[in-house]
Amino acid sequence: MKKLVDAFKEFMRNVPQPVFVAIAKDTDGEVGGLTVSSFTSISLNPLLVMVAIDRNARSFIHFKYAVGWTVSLLGENQSLISGTFANPKIPMEERLNRVKLADSPNLAVPYIRDAVGFMECEPYDSFEAGDHFIFLGKVVHAEILTDAKPLIYYKKHYTTVKD
Repeated sequence: MKKLVDAFKEFMRNVPQPVFVAIAKDTDGEVGGLTVSSFTSISLNPLLVMVAIDRNARSFIHFKYAVGWTVSLLGENQSLISGTFANPKIPMEERLNRVKLADSPNLAVPYIRDAVGFMECEPYDSFEAGDHFIFLGKVVHAEILTDAKPLIYYKKHYTTVKD
């Protein structure tokens, strides 16, 4: 089994992944966020996206009881933001204080203000998938904020796309 797990990881390292910061606000008004690469569109009718979050992640509970969440697409010069939100040793309040945030227009969930763009989502559904949960969100707002190139994670390094 270890050989298969190693082969799986090697394969996935060869898949370029855009880098996002996902932030959720729960029913108590508490906010949690983390770096994610497992994000994709699911449906155009209704507009649905999904994010996969490890059930052991500190922010998991915020997504499980979310009133809303955002995903911010990071730009090519935002690898430090990715590292900050990926580091479990950095307290959540410090993570949030290290970046410029703004509140989304409908649900007042924070997003990265100088990201390439962001989507604001209402919780739609969630389910277990191995050691992760998949959270489906109904998109209630989407906006491109800058024409910067996206941050890409590929073979354990940050890069971007070419024109």
